[in-house]
Amino acid sequence: MRTSPKNKLLKDRGDVIARTEALNGLRAGRWEGMEQLVESGTVRRDQVTVTWSATMDRRTRDDHRWLHGQKVRMGDFFNPAPGVFMRYPGDLENSPMNPKGLAANTIQCRCWPALRVKSDLMRD
Repeated sequence: MRTSPKNKLLKDRGDVIARTEALNGLRAGRWEGMEQLVESGTVRRDQVTVTWSATMDRRTRDDHRWLHGQKVRMGDFFNPAPGVFMRYPGDLENSPMNPKGLAANTIQCRCWPALRVKSDLMRD
C-alpha cells in the first residue's frame, strides 16, 4: 500500500516538530537545572559560562556556525539574527518581537549549550 504525498508531508512535519521539541526540552531542562543551582546558592551566576556548540556539518546554519565556540556569562544573550536573543541554543523565551526569526533559529537546530561552572580556584 502506497502512502499519499499528503500523508508523507504530515508525517515529515510531525517528525520535525517532535525532534525540535525534544531537543528544546533537553536544553531547557539543563538550563533550568543550572538556574536551580544558582538560586540555591550552590553556584554563583558569575561563575557560569555558556558556550554555543554547533554540529558543524553541511546542514549547520551560517549564523550558528558563526556562533560556534562563542561564550557568554549566564544571563547574557547570544544574538543569532537581528532581533533574536537567546540565552542558550533553543531558548524560546526572549524574542517575542521577532517570532519568525526565532523560529528560523530553533526549528531543527541541533546546537547545544555547553554550561561550565568555573571555581574561583581555577585559572582562566
